[in-house]
Amino acid sequence: LGFVTLVSGSAVTSTAISTATESRGTTSITNAIVEVPGLTGGNALLTASSLSAEAVCPTDRTAATTATVGLPATVVVAGTTVTVDASTPVVVALGLPGVSGTATLDFDTRTITTDTAASTALVLTVNAVVAGVATTTGTITLAQASCERPALPAPTALSLAPPSGPTAGGQTVTVTGSNFVPGATTVTIGGVAIPATAVTVGGWWHNVDVRDETAGPVSVVVTTSAGSTPPLTYTYVAPTLTTVSPSGPTSGGTSVTLTGTGFIGATGVTFDGVPATGVVVVSDTTITLTTPAGAAGTADVVVVLPGADATKLAGFTYVAGAGAGAGAGGSGGSGGSGDGDDGDDDSGSGGSGDGDESVDDGDGSGSDGGSSDPSSDETSIELGGLPSTGGGRVVLIGLAGLLALTVGVALLMGSGTRRLS
Repeated sequence: LGFVTLVSGSAVTSTAISTATESRGTTSITNAIVEVPGLTGGNALLTASSLSAEAVCPTDRTAATTATVGLPATVVVAGTTVTVDASTPVVVALGLPGVSGTATLDFDTRTITTDTAASTALVLTVNAVVAGVATTTGTITLAQASCERPALPAPTALSLAPPSGPTAGGQTVTVTGSNFVPGATTVTIGGVAIPATAVTVGGWWHNVDVRDETAGPVSVVVTTSAGSTPPLTYTYVAPTLTTVSPSGPTSGGTSVTLTGTGFIGATGVTFDGVPATGVVVVSDTTITLTTPAGAAGTADVVVVLPGADATKLAGFTYVAGAGAGAGAGGSGGSGGSGDGDDGDDDSGSGGSGDGDESVDDGDGSGSDGGSSDPSSDETSIELGGLPSTGGGRVVLIGLAGLLALTVGVALLMGSGTRRLS
């Protein structure tokens, strides 16, 4: 007796491919006819309109291998129409002239592992009894496919963008190369592995959130199960603190602006070791804050960062007594001196100033003995306690701190306020 044989099919195709991204196997049969030569007498043992199987094994280890099967709704076995049932084998009595026995049909068999996949549309096994003698005539498999994950090529790393960044870390760096495997690629910077949560991988690029480190060059290495790349160089750049402005009083409370580089990630600022308040990292190059109290003189200013700090020695000056609200009393206008301009007797009325920018009403004092507000207009000042009428005049010239005072003949009496310039 002959073996079970596929004697015809209007279309039988079978392919197996392997690329950089996957390994794939496919088989399809259309209008399949199966016979057992010498047993079925030229009659078909089985006919099926279509059968197919496919198996796919991606190179990407995060993608699962798959196996699929295509089956018709029915097949014909020894003249009997059988409904396809993929859940359990189907047994059909042969009922051929002079032949008894069974044909067992096992539909849709699939095997899937981490790195392999296989699928079979139909396995047909014939157990015949001919002339009272039982025999297993044979088994045929129709539409079978399988695959195995391709071996990984070694990774390559060509460039880093950007190639440098702050010692504070946190910068996203793109590694450009090839054969990076999502979920199965590690990166080390300076020999220290980057956490997997800080790594994003594509087929030819690799994003890494850089950790903090001291200033200088370090090696960047990409590794997969197929090997490691030659190192690329990433350079950590130390932050800088260029200016701290303005100066302020020893009592603190001055709003100060810091300029420099590499401020992103700063956790605080200190003045001679004392933390500032209200620290705001405006940008990578600017920080605003409020100064703490400090001793008169210069103070070292430090921007505290992961990796390396930014320091400016003697970066801030505490001014003794500045902002205290009281100045030294000034002497009154000197009497007896005339300006020769108006022919009046320019005898000044003596008096002492109170250190403020205004003179109390009715005190008969002379010129202000205090210092003017450095933020006021350099060419004008407002004084109180001057007469609103009369022939006298006051001239205040705010150039290089020079104060010229000319008083007319008329007595300074009464009260009121006049803005003079």
